[in-house]
Amino acid sequence: MADVDGDDIRSAAPSAIHSTSRGGGSSCNDGSVTGGHAPAPPPLTPAATVASGPRLVRIVKSDSGYGFNVRGQVSEGGQLRSINGELYAPLQHVSAVLPGGAADRAGISKGDRILEAVPISVPTYKHVEQNGEKFVVYNVYMAGRQLCSKRYREFAILHQNLKREFATFTFPKLPGKWPFSLSEQQLDARRRGLEEYLERVCSVRVIGESDIMQEFLSESDENYNGVSDVELRIAMPDKTTVTVRVRKNCTTDQVYQAVVMKVGMDSITASYFALFEVINHSFVRKLAPNEFPHKLYVQNYTSAVPGTCLTLRKWLFTTEEEILLNDNELAINYCFHQALDDVKRGFIKAEEKSYQLQKLSEQRKISMVGFSVQSYIHLHLYNQVIAFEWAEMQRWDTDEEGMAFCFEYTRGEKKPRWVKIFTPYFNYMHECFERVFCELKWRKEVEEEATDKDNKNCSKDGMCSKVRSILPFSYFLSY
Repeated sequence: MADVDGDDIRSAAPSAIHSTSRGGGSSCNDGSVTGGHAPAPPPLTPAATVASGPRLVRIVKSDSGYGFNVRGQVSEGGQLRSINGELYAPLQHVSAVLPGGAADRAGISKGDRILEAVPISVPTYKHVEQNGEKFVVYNVYMAGRQLCSKRYREFAILHQNLKREFATFTFPKLPGKWPFSLSEQQLDARRRGLEEYLERVCSVRVIGESDIMQEFLSESDENYNGVSDVELRIAMPDKTTVTVRVRKNCTTDQVYQAVVMKVGMDSITASYFALFEVINHSFVRKLAPNEFPHKLYVQNYTSAVPGTCLTLRKWLFTTEEEILLNDNELAINYCFHQALDDVKRGFIKAEEKSYQLQKLSEQRKISMVGFSVQSYIHLHLYNQVIAFEWAEMQRWDTDEEGMAFCFEYTRGEKKPRWVKIFTPYFNYMHECFERVFCELKWRKEVEEEATDKDNKNCSKDGMCSKVRSILPFSYFLSY
């Protein structure tokens, strides 16, 4: 199987597998091997308390890979076996587990049998007309995410190339060619046949990870007049999901504009939100304007947000700017639900306001002054933290080679000093700095304009108070 990483295609094993353990041990598998299909198992419970029987497990790849090997039959045929009253074909099993590896940490045991892996599928096909020619392309998905669209002849070429490369392997039969036009029923039958072919071929790890298969699962060199369009699911702050159809090579800005149009957000409000990638349950990262969301979307088979790793979040730091959104119902709704989710995840702590937050949530009072601007919320910090004031910042930059974010600060009469923070998210930190100081500049301009017009009203509305970021700088250091 394949996964998209940057501009390359890399092999990747399924992230979730249905498996069963011998002797009641916990089971969890990985690799690009797909075992026999089984009914959906019950939700996963902690490994130490799981009884014998099928269960769904998930492995997150580490630097040492997935940390286990599988063995067993990969072709059709063989005696059916009963497992907890269900009949299964001969199953592959875990033959070795790397101590301390990803599989070992997930509770995988030697001898665990694989019932089903996250499958590759061909769920749909599409009629295309290009340069006077009409043909059909089949959409290939992995874990519910579209990888590519291919014509039947491309499947045939793949089949021949694989047979030459793996001459000793007995390949399944590819659906036959037909010289005449196919009916919708026949096209669907061909689709099912192509899906079964890919499932069986990719279940063999050496084939699924081969360059031939990886190249096939990448985008076709042929321009199919829109065939490279894909659907991306974006998780919204209010727990809804928005689906947009864009080109595979669309940048973050282009995808975001599609989302903005889909939800009916005006341009001013759109400047206060952005697309983020869910790295894990406790950390999200804003996408850079020139990134390709589809590549992230495909490669993140395991994500904190079910079904997608892409989410829309507030891109705003100062409380004064957030107050300006109070008259926008859509923005208030998103800010409200994001605040609830951030408190739940532990991003921010409500402390003595937690009860008020709960009641406001129950009463759906999302525009309460003091809540929507999050004026009472602050971050939980580590025991030993060096805090910096934004006014102390002089210069900042990134060290691409060293993968670090650097900033210069000065305190009182002391000489300026540089701080270097080594992190894979150094570009994100730089973008956060730029955004904070951009908001401070906005606020300063508003204050100066308000002062020139009416000092009295400015004082009454509290618009001339010193602007402070809602997030202390130590927030960035915590990452």
